[in-house]
Amino acid sequence: MSKIKTLRLEATIHKLLSQAISTEINNSLIKTSVITAIKLSDDKSVAKIYIDCLIPNNIAKTLQAYKDATGVFRHVLSKHLTIRRIPQLVFYYDDSISKGAKIDQILAEIKQEKKENHE
Repeated sequence: MSKIKTLRLEATIHKLLSQAISTEINNSLIKTSVITAIKLSDDKSVAKIYIDCLIPNNIAKTLQAYKDATGVFRHVLSKHLTIRRIPQLVFYYDDSISKGAKIDQILAEIKQEKKENHE
């Protein structure tokens, strides 16, 4: 499968899982999180799904909730995708957003210090 088709399949999986979260999942931990990225393995047998939690104290519980809902997600994918095998879904915490926010905060502090030193 070409790289473009892989990217398209990742985007489709992202869209379907996001729709499933809003319509078929009633778990509040899942609803207070966001799927940030999906990466398929080369053979398309595994989909790594990266999520960010809006409530940082519940990361482990949220990952477990996603793991518990894997059957629902795979069922949704099997209804809408026309591929031979539905990939195994593996969930990971994506801390890139929080790391980016921390870097922005540090840069803002440095900028503020420079501004204060010039005055």
